[in-house]
Amino acid sequence: MTPAIRIFATNRFGASEIPPKTHVASLELAASIPWKGEEDHAVPKVHLVSEVRLGFLATAQPPTIIVMAPQPLRIAIGCDEAGHSYKETLKADLESSSLVSSVIDVGVDENTDKTAYPHLAVAACQKVLDGEADRALLVCGTGLGVAISANKVPGIRAVTAHDSFSVERAIMSNDAQVLCMGQRVIGVELARRLAKEWLEYRFDPQSASADKVKAINQYEKDLYAKEHAANRITGVDAVVDVGDAVDKEHQHVREALGKD
Repeated sequence: MTPAIRIFATNRFGASEIPPKTHVASLELAASIPWKGEEDHAVPKVHLVSEVRLGFLATAQPPTIIVMAPQPLRIAIGCDEAGHSYKETLKADLESSSLVSSVIDVGVDENTDKTAYPHLAVAACQKVLDGEADRALLVCGTGLGVAISANKVPGIRAVTAHDSFSVERAIMSNDAQVLCMGQRVIGVELARRLAKEWLEYRFDPQSASADKVKAINQYEKDLYAKEHAANRITGVDAVVDVGDAVDKEHQHVREALGKD
């Protein structure tokens, strides 16, 4: 597993970042450096590796490679009664991680709370849309209901993932902001492991997957435009402008959650 990294070559004249797509060898070299920390899923640290000679760099002295830890994330977390136990465990892990700057818990707070999962899923996604969180982690019985609910929120890409490869590709291939898991499907230690791995990945907007994600976003915008145009023709009061339509949908979510 390769965490998100940045590489800088430095010499007595200054420092410059090495473009990952241009210098793949340097990425592989830096990625091979073991992260320092506790256990096998340690938090990445900053490494200074001296006396590393890179043949493609004509420098006055051997460059230094600096591997930077990923920027800490703000995470919204939520569950229904079927996912409460795992949510509390994962929340504690997130709060103790150096890869997380803040955790917003949208509920439920007790395993006797019967609030239906769509409300919690949408509440967490709203934190992402409002810029209060970078990602959201949702837990229900199977991880399916919260994912379906989250994907109803315009602009959100949510996945259910119960294995390491799917968690990786959810970020690297799909730029999904929301990870969903099922408390009745996987063991708690696997859930904890996947959540830790999830924090280490960052989507590369220069990757081949970027155009595919843009296509998803464009379909969403186009479908909104068609839906509201059709509503106008049939006499249904609708907002034709796509941006206004999305804003209106967000307002409906807030009202449903009692935020306004």
